[in-house]
Amino acid sequence: MLVLAVLTAAIVYIATLELVPQRGGGAVQGGGELTFTPGGEVEVTVCLEREGEPLRNSWTAVEVRDPNETVVWIDQLLTDKKGCVVVKFRLRSDAVEGVYKVYVSAPEARRVVEFRVKRG
Repeated sequence: MLVLAVLTAAIVYIATLELVPQRGGGAVQGGGELTFTPGGEVEVTVCLEREGEPLRNSWTAVEVRDPNETVVWIDQLLTDKKGCVVVKFRLRSDAVEGVYKVYVSAPEARRVVEFRVKRG
């Protein structure tokens, strides 16, 4: 299992979420919350900064956990020139409903963002 263990108190970071609607079980936005349906495609953009500057061309460890803390997706992604990675995967059709957490860690920064999975 990939361990996400880089924590530095002095690091400044920022996260940006992008909503990308999908056909046949995608995303809906309601009440400021990002929500996806089981079987739908999740696409979340997470941007990291260090000392106010984008964390460019840095490898990140990405892990997505369901409400039961079960790992549902894991990858390593390289940040782009804006310091962002696009976390993109398809939920299982029997995905557990509730709040999922996306952990993105690099040697210089860390960010956790959330989204919800809800039927219909």
